[in-house]
Amino acid sequence: MSLLSKHTRKSSSLKKSKSKSEDFEYTAQDLPSLRRKRTIAIKRLNKALEIGQLARGDPSQRDLFLSYHHDIKNITAAFEDAHFSILEILDDATDADTSLQEKFDDTYYQIESIYRSLIRSEDAKQTKSVSSSLNIRLPKITLPSFSGNIKQWPEYFDTFNALIHNSSSLTETEKFHYLVSSLSGDALSVVKAFPLTHEHYTSAYQALCARYKNKRDLAFACWREILNIEFKYKDAKEFRKSLDTFDENLSILKTINLPVQDWDFIIVYHILSKLNTEMRRSFEEKHSDIEFPTYNQLKLFLQSKCEALMRDTHFLELPKSNTKPFQNKPKPSVSHALVAAYNESPTSTTNNKPSSYTKRCSYCNQSHSILSCSEFLKKSIDERIKTAEEKKWCYNCLKPSHQLKNCISLFSCRTCKRKHHSLLHRECTDKPQQSVNSAALFSRSPSRSTVLLATAIVQVQDANGNMQSFRALFDTGSQSNFITESAVRRLQLVPNRTSASVCGLGEAFAPISGDVTCCVGTQNKICFKLNMNVIPKICSDQPIAELNSSRWSHIQSLTLADPSFDIPGPVDILLAADVFAESLLGQQIKGSQNQPTAFKSIFGWLLLGKTYLNSSTALLTSSLSSNIDIELNSLVHRFWELDDVPKATSLTPEEQLCEQKFVAEHHRDTSGRYVVKYPFKDDSEPIFNGSREVALRRFYAIEKRLSTDHDLSSQYCEFMADYIESNHMSLVPLDQMGTGKYYIPHHCVLRPDSTTTRLRVVFDASAKDRNAKSFNDSQLIGPKLQPDIFKILLHFREHEIVIMADVRQMYRQILISPEHREYQRILWRPSPRDDVREYRLNTVTYGVASSPYLACRTLRQLADDEGDAFPLAKQIVLSDVYVDDVVCGFDDFNVAQEAKTQLIKLFNLGHFQLRKWVSNDPKLLSDLPIEHHLQGSISLDHSEPSPLKVLGLKWDPSSDSFLFSVQPTHQTCTKRSILSELARIFDPLGFLSPITIQAKCLIQKLWILGVNWDETPPIEVVHSWASYTDQLPKLAQLRIPRKLTCPTSTSYELHGFCDSSEVAYGAVIYLRATDETGNIQVFFVCSKARVVPLKRIPLPRLELCAAVLLADLYKYVYDTYLAHIPIDSVFLWSDATIVLSWLRSHSSRWTTFVANRVSHIQEITPPECWHHVSSKDNPADICSRGLFPSEILNNCLWWAGPDWLSKEKDSWPLHVVAVTQEDEEIIQAEARKSVVLVTGQGENENSHILTDLTNRFSSLQKLLNVLSYIYPDGFIATLRRFVARRGRCKTIHADCGTNFVGARNQLSSLMENASHAERIEFKFNPPSAPHFGGVWEIQIKAAKTHLYRVVGDQVLTFEELTTLFAQIEAVLNSRPLCPVSADPNDLSALTPGHFLTLEPLTAVPDEDLSSINVNRLHRWQLLQSFHQNFWSRWKHEYLNSLTQRAKWTKDSKPLAVGSMVIIKDDNRAPLHWTLGRVQQLLAGADGVIRVAMVKTATNNIIQRPLVKLCPLPLED
Repeated sequence: MSLLSKHTRKSSSLKKSKSKSEDFEYTAQDLPSLRRKRTIAIKRLNKALEIGQLARGDPSQRDLFLSYHHDIKNITAAFEDAHFSILEILDDATDADTSLQEKFDDTYYQIESIYRSLIRSEDAKQTKSVSSSLNIRLPKITLPSFSGNIKQWPEYFDTFNALIHNSSSLTETEKFHYLVSSLSGDALSVVKAFPLTHEHYTSAYQALCARYKNKRDLAFACWREILNIEFKYKDAKEFRKSLDTFDENLSILKTINLPVQDWDFIIVYHILSKLNTEMRRSFEEKHSDIEFPTYNQLKLFLQSKCEALMRDTHFLELPKSNTKPFQNKPKPSVSHALVAAYNESPTSTTNNKPSSYTKRCSYCNQSHSILSCSEFLKKSIDERIKTAEEKKWCYNCLKPSHQLKNCISLFSCRTCKRKHHSLLHRECTDKPQQSVNSAALFSRSPSRSTVLLATAIVQVQDANGNMQSFRALFDTGSQSNFITESAVRRLQLVPNRTSASVCGLGEAFAPISGDVTCCVGTQNKICFKLNMNVIPKICSDQPIAELNSSRWSHIQSLTLADPSFDIPGPVDILLAADVFAESLLGQQIKGSQNQPTAFKSIFGWLLLGKTYLNSSTALLTSSLSSNIDIELNSLVHRFWELDDVPKATSLTPEEQLCEQKFVAEHHRDTSGRYVVKYPFKDDSEPIFNGSREVALRRFYAIEKRLSTDHDLSSQYCEFMADYIESNHMSLVPLDQMGTGKYYIPHHCVLRPDSTTTRLRVVFDASAKDRNAKSFNDSQLIGPKLQPDIFKILLHFREHEIVIMADVRQMYRQILISPEHREYQRILWRPSPRDDVREYRLNTVTYGVASSPYLACRTLRQLADDEGDAFPLAKQIVLSDVYVDDVVCGFDDFNVAQEAKTQLIKLFNLGHFQLRKWVSNDPKLLSDLPIEHHLQGSISLDHSEPSPLKVLGLKWDPSSDSFLFSVQPTHQTCTKRSILSELARIFDPLGFLSPITIQAKCLIQKLWILGVNWDETPPIEVVHSWASYTDQLPKLAQLRIPRKLTCPTSTSYELHGFCDSSEVAYGAVIYLRATDETGNIQVFFVCSKARVVPLKRIPLPRLELCAAVLLADLYKYVYDTYLAHIPIDSVFLWSDATIVLSWLRSHSSRWTTFVANRVSHIQEITPPECWHHVSSKDNPADICSRGLFPSEILNNCLWWAGPDWLSKEKDSWPLHVVAVTQEDEEIIQAEARKSVVLVTGQGENENSHILTDLTNRFSSLQKLLNVLSYIYPDGFIATLRRFVARRGRCKTIHADCGTNFVGARNQLSSLMENASHAERIEFKFNPPSAPHFGGVWEIQIKAAKTHLYRVVGDQVLTFEELTTLFAQIEAVLNSRPLCPVSADPNDLSALTPGHFLTLEPLTAVPDEDLSSINVNRLHRWQLLQSFHQNFWSRWKHEYLNSLTQRAKWTKDSKPLAVGSMVIIKDDNRAPLHWTLGRVQQLLAGADGVIRVAMVKTATNNIIQRPLVKLCPLPLED
């Protein structure tokens, strides 16, 4: 393979063309200069080769050679530039040019080979020198135990064989004792039957192997565990454990030679089915351009998610109550040089000397810390501050020796991080702060310089023996090792209790809670066994800010101990100076000025030294967190969701669990009201610490706000009073105050548009407690039960009569089980003059994560329990209820009246009251109280209303039409304000798609320009946005008919249009109705529009994306209306002739991008429903380019489609549009190259096939390019090729195919006058008897079977197929038949290849590609992968056929001494067979021969079981 491959040539040509566009184009006049340039490059490369050859033997020449090698890339680039420019000028390469290129490649690879050999020898010398100087003693390998778990068998078997069984220094008796001592359980019972003597060791060993060396059982166990794996993605540790278990089982399956590499699709599908919807969508979005993602791609994705979860756990402080109690006796502490420990026990010693330090309480002068002083803790915050003032204590450390300004303690308040003691903290802020109780190991200075400390990713063995990864910091000034409490919990280790503390800079103390012994290593190997002190936190993130290491050239090719050294991250372990010294391997590489030095260690290369931050403000970025606008984020998420066509999803395991919990735990009280429990994630109820303090602080904040607004305060009090009067909230007795399990903060949301409740109190169950855990975090959210608003609105437009109603206080009509009400305590008082009291919320609460599910699920349960008596109401509840709104319709007044009555009765049985009734037929509501009616237009936006709603869809019952409420806010134009107003547009049916797409394109433009959130955009964007918002009020004039059906219509047709521009693409659907008199009406149904991706995509492909969007939209609309509107026909229109050409052909003809989308469209829509429409008549062109509000009001093309759609079918543009030559080239650019192999056996059949092929291809040239047709003349041509290559054959055996018979007849007349030596004899099998073919039919069948399995659906070119056939032919002809001679030392065998070439067939060496996924291989690598897979499959089948046992009716010849055999070896390359001669046959205890000693071609005597030896087929 040439170094300068076609791909390189193509990319180089592109680079050259780019440079020529900037400077000039080469012409024929430049040839001499280009040739000189090429010659100079060749001479320089030859000189480098000459120096390299000298450097091999002369060390003095190595530096000179390395200098030449450093410039070799520039030499190669100069040669490529000149060489390809010459080829472009000459249009084609001559033999001389090709030869020159090949010589250059050979020289280049020789230089690289010399360079690698020199580097390897240098590394070997240094490694040898370092290893000899360190003289590290390797730890003893412990013999593993085996209890009968078949998954542990491979590891046990290999280790036992290596240490015991194959050891020549041990006797059989010793081996037997080792065997018995390493077994337990069922495995031990297998060998107990044998006496413990040397003569029974082999039998016991073989019995154990016979029991557990069972590949099938091992495969079953591994696959069962794979199927049962659950990915607990909420628990980082369990998630990583699941990934490791999955890899472990796959590795075991791979070791038993199962084709795991071919299971990518099955494994990926299985894993995706185990993931939650969010993670599954994230993976699909990341790999949307890949047809079949591989397991490795999914594995990398999951590992990145796992690493993110693991890093995130460092920021979550677990409750201290979860730590295991210390069980061991306290250990004395040790002293350190830079980091010293002091024992708090008065009787303990440090280095055998009395301790000079004992903690004294500053308040009572007793031997305890002030944190443990019960007298001081009894005081209030104000009393503590007053005491500190009187005693003149330091406010930060509460010591009398100094004042606050002179305090050198690194600690501060754990709650707010300010410079005062945590015991003096006042609750004066709304936002809880996380505690920090660690000292920093660096100095923060305003300068940009910093010191990069050495970090590494190390592995530590946990309590289960598994290796877990942590980030370690090397401290050359520490004499002790430290580990964080969170890391100890992850490792499930139990520390030994101690009462020491560690002293850092400025005598700042931090407590040591214990010490543990940890096995630390790397790459699953243990290197150190260290005693580590356990402390809460080691230091802040390292490095202190992100570093720019792009210019550190000296580390580019190094394997770093910490690949993320330049990104701030937490530190779990601190390793002392002795570990650092023992880890180094004695090699270092220095960088330039202000670049760290790299030190080679057993963990990889460590980086240590001074460097610079990106900017002086970088010091602050590590401690500041971005403040995300949660409300804006949710609005934007909801807005973009409206662009998607709804799709059905299956329940996740968590959703299924939530459903099971509801079914098992709900019940009804004596009045019929439903009582439910909250679905917690764990079986045990969660525990929260400090939620009352958070709720109290939040209550004081909302109370302060209410004190400044009397009207708001009165509404708030009225709402809470209604809660109390309705018994939805109960007062907690005084003696039970403070005992609640969770306290929920509350605040108000204003809804000016509401006709009943303008203020709603929202309860914030997402508030974090002291441990950063909230009530919502502990719950299962449950599946989405309400139908899509898109489908509800489509149904809403079907009926003659429609009704809407609202469930009054839906959540509050469902009771919460009494034991779970303790999680719903709130703090409230009507007036600041009253005491703050606690209340329990008795009902499902708005703001709790699972409340929407519980409310909707309870309504469904009501329909299931009572719905049989109310069939109309039951159907409405199950399909036409969205959250708390009932939206339904009917075509008959009496049915509507009955449905309304049933709804009221059914809801009353569950204590639900329907109100806000509204209908387009007022007579339907005449029997209802007037206070239950709702007047005016109805908002169809059922989400939480926003006070800044810009554009919302409404329905006016009086005119029975849709309209839009317009409330622009006129904020300052920024990216935030634009996105905020855009996200508040509610248009689920896409009436205003041309308007919303304008704003979306504006947002995308701001993203491309890189405008910050609150930065003023460019002036043209500001003007466009101003014009846009100024015209929005004009949309208030818009009226869109709700009803799109006609009672007298005789036929309905769906018409869909799609189009794309360079900025957006969209689709729109119309319903065409024809009545009995022939009148035609066209109704706008819905539309969708999307902006194009930032990655540039050709316009034809964007047009195809628009067609996909239309197909999905049509499918959803068609399925929604199928049961109610009789749609007679469907017409889908596009103005892209290229897309229509793609859709008329099978998807396999096109490249992956086009094929996937064409296949998707063809699955949904028949190709014959797609037609061409001109761009001027395409309404989808409007939503792909956008309109301003003033332009859409009277746009007939948008609201009613093209003019001809309202006319008879004769006027439609249904004619086929011819494809232009330019479009034809684009179409074929997306076509796959393929080869068609057709066989025929008669002239009539041949004529039929030729006619069919001619109709399938658009031109004769294309037919000739892909057609290889075999008829009698074609067979004769094949025979001529065979004779020309192999020589004349005397006899041909064949079946009675007419092409073979016809060829024989043609050749017979030609051979009558030929000599006898030139004649060819044909021997045919009897008709319909292919089995008479015997051996050759079997070989052909085997080859075809494996070829189909290996190639599968891949489409190969003629050249690729010919190459693969030739390689398969060589494989079949390489099989050994019989020994060449009877000489026992001669291990050469006769093969079919000897009859063709007089010597064994060989193959060109190639790397093993069989285990690599085909998606990662280029075309020729794919071909070699097919070849290797064919060899592996066919060889196994062929060898198994040689060892088949004969039945009792036949005599079978046993294997004898001197027989030549094929030794089964799964790792042999194609055409390579391992042959041997049997030297000795070994009988077992029962006298049966099962093992043989075999001599191989390398004169080695090996022992193999007979099942691994295959006799040659013709040896006897």
